[in-house]
Amino acid sequence: MVKRDRHYTLITVLSKTPAMRRLIDKASNLNTLNSILREYLSPLVAKHCQVGNWEKGVLTISTTSPAWKHHIRFYHMDLAKRLKQTTIFHGLKAINIIVTPDIAGSVEKTDCFPPLILRVMLSVYYI
Repeated sequence: MVKRDRHYTLITVLSKTPAMRRLIDKASNLNTLNSILREYLSPLVAKHCQVGNWEKGVLTISTTSPAWKHHIRFYHMDLAKRLKQTTIFHGLKAINIIVTPDIAGSVEKTDCFPPLILRVMLSVYYI
């Protein structure tokens, strides 16, 4: 009786079906897009954001709270202009920002909202 080597990585096993292969490729692409996006965000903001989707020229950014969504919304036009200069985001048409509290996993409670000075500036702007 011949003993076969049964040591497979999870990726190897899952990538045998076309649907799972597409899912793995999509996750890998999102990881790459995340890295690029984080280069254009400040470290504090980058901790609270990630790419949710990139499809048909629309970039969806997931953030941890409505406060961070609001913060990013203020400079999303500048962000879009800078991202369009990259090869991957060259066809960028729009940026959608959504709140997904579940991505906050490792973020400390003290970092859940933008810095106090920013909140004061935002409240003054809307009064």
